[in-house]
Amino acid sequence: MFVVKDLERLKEYGFQTTGYTNSKGRAIYRKEIGESQYDSASASLALIVNADGERENEIVVCCEAELATDIKTVYPVMWAFDELSEMLHDDVIVWSKLPRP
Repeated sequence: MFVVKDLERLKEYGFQTTGYTNSKGRAIYRKEIGESQYDSASASLALIVNADGERENEIVVCCEAELATDIKTVYPVMWAFDELSEMLHDDVIVWSKLPRP
């Protein structure tokens, strides 16, 4: 699990504030990773900080599935963890060894 130490620096890595807060009043940040589609099924992959019910400033990977509104060619989502490694190196995030709630 990764925890953000410096929320202000998230914008440097493509995260945007959603304008919403979670149930604990914490600002939610989101970064779109990509979208994949097969026939009429579609899924998008995103990184979310402060998803509802999670630890403060925790980064989670979110996959949202839905029916596609049109038929288009979208390739599978490929995402290397280089960016997380860079964020660790830049001291924007830390690895938390705390057990999950």
